[in-house]
Amino acid sequence: TGVKFGKSEAGAIWLDPAQTTPTQFYQFWINLDDAGVEYYLKVYTLLEPEEIEDIMSRHQANRNERIAQTKLASEVTLLVHGQEALDFAQTVTEHLTGRQSIELASGEVIEEIRHNLPSLWVSAGDSVYDALVSTGLCASLSDARRMLAANAISVNDQKLSRAIFTDEDFRSGRLLLRRGKAFKDSALIELKS
Repeated sequence: TGVKFGKSEAGAIWLDPAQTTPTQFYQFWINLDDAGVEYYLKVYTLLEPEEIEDIMSRHQANRNERIAQTKLASEVTLLVHGQEALDFAQTVTEHLTGRQSIELASGEVIEEIRHNLPSLWVSAGDSVYDALVSTGLCASLSDARRMLAANAISVNDQKLSRAIFTDEDFRSGRLLLRRGKAFKDSALIELKS
């Protein structure tokens, strides 16, 4: 696709889990755009050409499901880091994408989410605007106000229309605050005790 993979490229990944955790590694592949995914399946996996063709056919039928990227991420993470690391990366990603509730996340998963996303401790009644700016999801208070008014902010995958956090927002003392739809544009918000 003409895009460079390497240490000088922003967002470069490492095979060493001390440099790029298996979760970050997995999510790197999940977040690739459609343009190069078929090529990467051919180059970086041990899948047969017929299987890649089937994956791409299912991917083309429903691009929002990211079938090709998910298969690529699974195969490459398995090859590099093994089954246990792949299972953990998939579990973390299930929580980040809202497929599993954040309240069900184990302490180990929450620690990994803290490592991968901006995180912040708040109290019920604190400003959503301040949290959006503090976590970098919005550049300024006016940007935060604009995004909230545009219905682009969600808490635990539910659109948010108010400017303060309430106790009901938190699941087991935590929530995922998101700008837009991409899970990479999220922050972990935890309730101060």
